[in-house]
Amino acid sequence: MNILVIDDDAVMRSLVKAMLPEHDIIEAWTGGGALTILHERLDIDLILLDWMLPDITGISVLKAMPPDHPPVIMVTAKLLYEDHMAAEKAGAAGYITKSFVLKNLRDEVERVAGN
Repeated sequence: MNILVIDDDAVMRSLVKAMLPEHDIIEAWTGGGALTILHERLDIDLILLDWMLPDITGISVLKAMPPDHPPVIMVTAKLLYEDHMAAEKAGAAGYITKSFVLKNLRDEVERVAGN
């Protein structure tokens, strides 16, 4: 599976890559860069999208994605009910905090991917 990881933290992107070695990880560190990738590549199966990016918010990225975009799991440093609801309303398929452990990330990726 091709997973687009959108996060401005290089350590977080590396951690996800190490945690999901069986998947092909494509990296973006800005919302604008991520949207460019989504318009150029049609082989993305799942997106892990950070809530806060240096150029725009993750919710803004989600709202600007093409209508047929792959499932999106929002990733945030803190779990807030309002943010969770905003992500769901904007079309996110899942929501996870950055304090996730390997099992939680794998479970959420598998759940959203339908495996």
